[in-house]
Amino acid sequence: MTRAVRMVLPAVLLLVPVLLGAAGLDISAEVDRSTVALGERLLLTVTATGAGIKGLPQPTLPRLADFKLIGTLWGGFTSDPGSDSGHSQRTVGFVYTLEPKRTGTLTIGPVSLTHQGTSYQTQPITVRVVAAGESVPPLERWTDANGIVLSCSVDRSSVYVGEQVGVSYTLFARTRVGGVMMKDAPGFTGFWAAKLDDARELSWFPATCNSQPCSAAVIRRAALFPTQPAR
Repeated sequence: MTRAVRMVLPAVLLLVPVLLGAAGLDISAEVDRSTVALGERLLLTVTATGAGIKGLPQPTLPRLADFKLIGTLWGGFTSDPGSDSGHSQRTVGFVYTLEPKRTGTLTIGPVSLTHQGTSYQTQPITVRVVAAGESVPPLERWTDANGIVLSCSVDRSSVYVGEQVGVSYTLFARTRVGGVMMKDAPGFTGFWAAKLDDARELSWFPATCNSQPCSAAVIRRAALFPTQPAR
């Protein structure tokens, strides 16, 4: 008699968008929301794209008189869009967590970066800060805007105790992304688990997600062996 194996396997991804800019170095900055309530935080993302930018230094933030820098969420992640894109660009991303100190229309000044003797600057960013508790527009995450979906699938749903179950995590996206890593690896309670591989370089293929055409790539595979029957 077989036992059904039901698995809820959450995972958190860190994503850095791949920007396909022209030759040279392109640097840009954006925030995850343009309106925020006092006491809330926002993310400032700085990305630099170009050829041969290994060892790129961290950007220099402007004087943040109206914001408190909580810290760097992550930084220095690199990605390459792949040979099928026809580009040899590489993207480096840095993300900072900021908290406004007062209400009003605040400005985040230009972020600067020096590379091979040339200085680059981003455009200033305006953020509207309202009183604590006041309603703000819903946050449209970068993942939502680009159709990012992380799916977990198994190769069988009913097995004997000790029988192998293959698990795959597949990333779906309208825009191909790089710099992907599992931040919080899922736990497998009731299973003995063997990690098969983590995709260091994503291999994209055409797919459909939520009835929309997109690209997909498998980012992790694992083999699970149930140690007890389902109850």
